[in-house]
Amino acid sequence: MQILNKYPVEKNPLYAYINKNSALGFDIPDVSMYGMLKISAESHPDALAYEYFGAKCTYRNLVERIKKVSDAYYALGVRKGDIVTIMLPNVPEALYALYALNKLGATVNTIDPRMDVKSIQRMILESGSPAKLPMELQSEMFRHRRLPEETAVSFLI
Repeated sequence: MQILNKYPVEKNPLYAYINKNSALGFDIPDVSMYGMLKISAESHPDALAYEYFGAKCTYRNLVERIKKVSDAYYALGVRKGDIVTIMLPNVPEALYALYALNKLGATVNTIDPRMDVKSIQRMILESGSPAKLPMELQSEMFRHRRLPEETAVSFLI
């Protein structure tokens, strides 16, 4: 008998949900992050999705905002399979960008804007993110305009 958290696995209330045929022990849903969010929004449209410094956003409004951002990325040429680097602090706009890019099928490379210039450059180069780079434009490295010449980034948003 396998022991998990000091209790036999069979006595764990989550045991019924474990797929014994999967190497991971559970099934991975065949739906994107955005798809899971949309399911939540359809089930509970008026429920609170997040609160940020007193500003509240329902799931319905969150999905609407993500759609607008997704449409903007699409208009810029982002397509399924693209690698897009985003460098934003923990703000609602980062959430919109992450889910919007996931909705389009793009791979998101997230970078913490507090990192040093060399680390940011390395992360962009290693990711293969070629062109799209939504970011906080006030950071020191972009005021000095050092990064674009040293990477394949062709434009900044």
